[in-house]
Amino acid sequence: MATVWITGARFVLLSTLSAALLLLVLYAQF
Repeated sequence: MATVWITGARFVLLSTLSAALLLLVLYAQF
């Protein structure tokens, strides 16, 4: 069960980082 929680946390962290990078790229274009 702990491995599932760690995988979920890692997925959330990666998705948050990718979303932040996408926002930075969008802001850089404007």
